[in-house]
Amino acid sequence: MTTAGNIMRSRALLTSESLRYTPGSVLGHRIVSLRGDGFIGVAAATSASEYVVLLLPGVTLLRERKPDTSVGEAVFCEAQVQRSTLVLTINVAWRESPATPQQWRDTFAEDLEIERKSAAFREKLEFVDVPEAFRDLPDRVVRRYAPRSNLLRLFQDVWLGASRVNFEIMASVDRPEDTAPRGLDPIVEQAEVFVDRDLIHTWPGLEPGSVKDP
Repeated sequence: MTTAGNIMRSRALLTSESLRYTPGSVLGHRIVSLRGDGFIGVAAATSASEYVVLLLPGVTLLRERKPDTSVGEAVFCEAQVQRSTLVLTINVAWRESPATPQQWRDTFAEDLEIERKSAAFREKLEFVDVPEAFRDLPDRVVRRYAPRSNLLRLFQDVWLGASRVNFEIMASVDRPEDTAPRGLDPIVEQAEVFVDRDLIHTWPGLEPGSVKDP
């Protein structure tokens, strides 16, 4: 989970020799998709020089698919985590007011509780208990569920954010019987979000441009 040491290690990936990046936009905002040896990520602009960065160490990109940027998708891909092959989607949203990671976490937790109590959600989804270690994390919220139409496909959502940006990491994987593949755990444990004001905006090929107001 997030600690100063973890963020320092994640920031170091932004200068790794294997790093590749692709600029783009989601909902009119600038983003940069990131990938390298054993990691993927997204940087979302909040100003001409500030990016909020989500990095997923321990994730190996297998195949990219075209994301639907009109609904907030920044990354859509197949990836390998440990021995599991996952379908991963990273959604990005911008808000008007900045918040700390803990404040984002509290907002997500409230929304999740409303959904869990919703009859409409319960009719379509079977919620699955997450490991106890993931239930009260200080800076992220985790949900696992299976569609009632296909109970052998397990989905996991992780919400976390910083400043004016929040991320939703959606992963799905086939599961044998009622077990949860361990490949889902590193997404929760290793995802890091931090603010970068020094490095990304200086990378070649990234035009400052304008940032859409939230």
